Amino acid sequence: MAIVVDHESEYKGERKVRDAIAEHFSDDVVIYNNREVNGREYDICFLVKDVCVFIVEVKGWLADKINVHGIDDIEVEGYAERQKSPKKQAKSYCIQYFTKLKKQFGTSPLVVDLVAYPFITKEQYYESHLNIISEEQFTLFKEELENQTSLKKKFQMAFDTKKAIPHAELNAEFMSRIRRNEEPDYDDPEGEELIQVYSTLSIIPDDADDKQFKRIIASYFKGIKQIVFVSKRSSFATLLNELNFSYKKENIEPGDKLKVGYKKGIESIALRDSYRAFNFEVYLICGLEKQCSEEIVIEEGQVGKNKELLSWIAEHSYFNLQQYKVEHASADKNILVEAGAGTGKTYSMVSRVAFLCNKRRGNITSIEDELAMVTFTNDAAINMRVRLKQMFVNYYILTGNECYLQYVEGVERANISTIHKFSLELLRGASFYTGLGTNFRISSDEYNRGKIYDGYLSEFFRTQEENNPNFISGIPVPIYDLKKKIMGIADHLFQKSINLADIKPEEMGVTVDNTLPYFSELIQQVVFPAEIEYLSTINDRNAMDLKECIILLNKVLDYAADNISNLKLRYLFVDEFQDTDDVQIEVFQKLQKTILSDCRLFVVGDLKQSIYRFRGARLSAFDQLKTYKNMTGRFII
Repeated sequence: MAIVVDHESEYKGERKVRDAIAEHFSDDVVIYNNREVNGREYDICFLVKDVCVFIVEVKGWLADKINVHGIDDIEVEGYAERQKSPKKQAKSYCIQYFTKLKKQFGTSPLVVDLVAYPFITKEQYYESHLNIISEEQFTLFKEELENQTSLKKKFQMAFDTKKAIPHAELNAEFMSRIRRNEEPDYDDPEGEELIQVYSTLSIIPDDADDKQFKRIIASYFKGIKQIVFVSKRSSFATLLNELNFSYKKENIEPGDKLKVGYKKGIESIALRDSYRAFNFEVYLICGLEKQCSEEIVIEEGQVGKNKELLSWIAEHSYFNLQQYKVEHASADKNILVEAGAGTGKTYSMVSRVAFLCNKRRGNITSIEDELAMVTFTNDAAINMRVRLKQMFVNYYILTGNECYLQYVEGVERANISTIHKFSLELLRGASFYTGLGTNFRISSDEYNRGKIYDGYLSEFFRTQEENNPNFISGIPVPIYDLKKKIMGIADHLFQKSINLADIKPEEMGVTVDNTLPYFSELIQQVVFPAEIEYLSTINDRNAMDLKECIILLNKVLDYAADNISNLKLRYLFVDEFQDTDDVQIEVFQKLQKTILSDCRLFVVGDLKQSIYRFRGARLSAFDQLKTYKNMTGRFII
């Protein structure tokens, strides 16, 4: 009996078709019903191992209740509107499902569409002229649903008609991958072994035979990252020679950036004790045989009882154990990475993305939907996007798997941006609460801003001169410089994401050297109202100044977080975290507490720069984040 995943269906006809397929097929068939694909709900979808995917559009019509006027003009008693072609509906679901699989896996099995009339016989099908809607070989009739031989024959006929279309084989591995994606609780120990891991770390203390090295290299060209430790120079040379031969055979020039077209290959093997190229590392370590007596293979960072051995290896080689731990840390954890300049922060972030996209279970299938990366400069965002695209291009050159081209396209569309642009995208999904439309634009008008300041400054001077006629002459700087300086103060406050409208007079304090005894009044009577008026004039034009977006987002998250519906991330990366301030940290924490409760943070920053002199945070960014209860993984590289 076939495996029925979804048992609920409110329509009698759909239940009849589903139950007939379940009864007449074996357990290598999996049935889904009433699931969405790209926002549209199909009736029945079932996977037949080593054959294809079938999409069935079910119409529970009765023969005496229908009148076919045309392909898209079907009159059905009980329906207010004329019905469209069920065959076209099935074809549309078929295309959508094919596109979904293509996007997720880079390839797709054959997807065949059919129409089912569970209450109409073949004879009635012709009498009602339904044959102009769908051909007989792609249509299921009442009597076929009741006969195992006839039903299987019909599906075989539909498959034979379409099988010449290029497609991937729906073997056990591919079927297991689809099921893991469709069924979150699906667990298939046998299928687990069919799906390749992200990485393999091999420790070989004695001489290895050619079969071991060929196995390692074959796995590498399938896309499995390889890290190898050997104790014999002969093994080191043999492995690199085999690797070089394979590069030449596959016509690939090795390096951090793989290139099509073998030229020099791996050079100067005799002078090396380590070698690194994209996703391949090999280290020669003297004395390794004294630390372990037999070969050890570690998959996807599952170190287990080998922690001490790897620590010893890291002390006696260039192998970076901390980066390895960061890369392979549990995907269920929030990760905090403290790293100084030149320690490989960007590499750690890129390799972490590689792990999340290629790990055996629960991998990312759509970069643009599941991953966002926040940086603090446009240059950093551009660099990160370039590095990620190059990584996936490397994977494609190495394996030829088209799914990596999908990842490249996904990186181009992904939200990899500064924190301000990231905030803007969220605000577009909460237009009701911002007072702006979803199509608001980013704008600034420094000329108009200056004119507004002129007005408030003039009023401030007039008020002061009523009590002191020589007030203006006593100002220690030219008026133009004073205006420039107080506008700069506002800019610094905005950089710290401080909402000027929320500052109370009692919070102002006093000037240290008393050079401007009226400083607080100047700020309160000029800076605050001028900025509020300026931003209001921008908003009136359905625009927003970039500097106010984080302040506004923080306010929206306080009372309308559930209405930000355009963010369904699984992972949020934050680079250069030491550059954040208190409000920005609050934004990240509120995001994860509300709309990103299932999203995991990956935070990277320079510990030495995490105490502020100019941005005014009460604690270092790291200290604040470490107090966050869900920050469960901490690494120092």
